[in-house]
Amino acid sequence: MPQRDVVSWTAMMATYAQAGHLDESKRMFDAMPELNFVSWSAIVTAYSQADRPAEARATFEKMSRHELISCTAMIQAYAQLGHLHKSRLELFDAMPVRDTVSWNGMIAAYARTARYKESLELFRVMELEGMEADAVTMVSILTSASHVGKMAQGVRQFRAMIQDHAIVPVVEHYHCVLDALGRAGRLEEAEELILGMPFLPDLVSWTILLSACKTHSDRARAERASKFVLLHRQALDTPYTLLSNIYAENSG
Repeated sequence: MPQRDVVSWTAMMATYAQAGHLDESKRMFDAMPELNFVSWSAIVTAYSQADRPAEARATFEKMSRHELISCTAMIQAYAQLGHLHKSRLELFDAMPVRDTVSWNGMIAAYARTARYKESLELFRVMELEGMEADAVTMVSILTSASHVGKMAQGVRQFRAMIQDHAIVPVVEHYHCVLDALGRAGRLEEAEELILGMPFLPDLVSWTILLSACKTHSDRARAERASKFVLLHRQALDTPYTLLSNIYAENSG
């Protein structure tokens, strides 16, 4: 099979996977007369991104050659299966070469399971080895801090991201800090952060605040947040439910 045909088949397979048609992607993979490491890596990545870690692992174990892309995908898949130790020792630590995506994958695996200490330690090792953190790295670090209630640390890391790493914050970074402030009951600061963002707050921004207002029974601030939520045409039922719950809890 000519090399250009392998590339074409793999590209089509990846397109199916990205469109959410993973079964079609797998059928194409199975029908390919010849497979190369790119094809194998593509199907492993597709399974991992579709939250089907068992299939990702089974496919990965059939590969005769493990490339950077497939190893990075498997870090995520093993983490989804709860095998963080295996993900770290057998994959990440064993990789002869790691790129930023690999580091981000392992840090994100820790962050998703609320292992703030491990994610922060790996982030520091990443820096010591001369790898530059990027916006994706910092989303994981800030998310991890928020989920374990490390509000002060999260705010410090947000500032360090801008001052020390020269990373321009995007809305996802602000949402992490907003969530941390909300969990800590710092609702005034959370509202000030939303209003001070260098771009227009979106539905997620106001819904995070509205949810925090419900948790901390701040009816007045919830009413203000709900007005902004209603301005967004894509507003779902969740904001209305949260607001009605606040009224119910404060009535009587």
